[in-house]
Amino acid sequence: MKFNTTPISSPNFTVVSPTQIKVNVPAGAATGKISVTTPAGTGSSANNFTVLAPPTITSFSPAIGLQGSSVVITGTGFSGITSVSFNDVVATTFTVISSTQINVTLLANATRGKIKVTNTLGTATSANTFYVTPFISAISPTSGAAGSTLTITGTNLAAATVKFNSTSVPPTTNTNTSITVIVPSIASGSVNVTVVNLGGTSNSKTFTITSPVVLNEIVATANIAGQLILLNGSNLLGATKVYFGNVAADVYTNTSSVVTSIIPASLAVGNYTVTVVTSNGTSNGKPFQLLSVQNPNTGVSIW
Repeated sequence: MKFNTTPISSPNFTVVSPTQIKVNVPAGAATGKISVTTPAGTGSSANNFTVLAPPTITSFSPAIGLQGSSVVITGTGFSGITSVSFNDVVATTFTVISSTQINVTLLANATRGKIKVTNTLGTATSANTFYVTPFISAISPTSGAAGSTLTITGTNLAAATVKFNSTSVPPTTNTNTSITVIVPSIASGSVNVTVVNLGGTSNSKTFTITSPVVLNEIVATANIAGQLILLNGSNLLGATKVYFGNVAADVYTNTSSVVTSIIPASLAVGNYTVTVVTSNGTSNGKPFQLLSVQNPNTGVSIW
């Protein structure tokens, strides 16, 4: 008697009747046909007998992949597999090709981690980590000057660097779903933003690097709180706030080269760094000295 090619000898089987034999599945048996031999000849089963064993994983290919792509897992004992998971996220679509191979589709929420396969006799865990390719769903804003902050959202973004074309920039903050990064000082214009980690290179998003916001000169009618101040520079169009240190002032008028504002009444006498915030970024700082404040009741300057 044989299970596939593995022979069985007495007393490992018992002839119960002319139509039945009771047998223990032998160690080392593989899935295949059962054959019985008598003096009259040999008969084989029409169907294969499936031998179950705890699964093992020897490899998987590819080593990295996009969400929704296919991965082939190679090992043993894949008959009767009940689940396949990536980093403990159970896959909903897999096909047992044979007792040694499984084809599985990565879910949209798959993340990097170990691969596990399970049958009724146990669970096998891959020795190596499977890495899911990062994916960028959005960037915000879509334009800005060098030195401004860009936020990237997506999936599998952890442990990454950001590329603006070929220029690599380390993130300021980095999680699996979000990255903030400072726009580098490279030539203005449209660039492709990608995220790179052990899972490979993500899809790209277009970001426009605008010309830097430059503050050249501060002109005040008087260095007194509550008075008009004029700021000369370049690329100032779209100014939203003027800052005296950390104190914000509203923009009064605005062109690409001139911003006017009012020196905040809340400022105390002293030295401040003035910056202009625009939709395309924040300017360099310029020193400014407030010489006096006005009494709001009398209009008298206090020096």
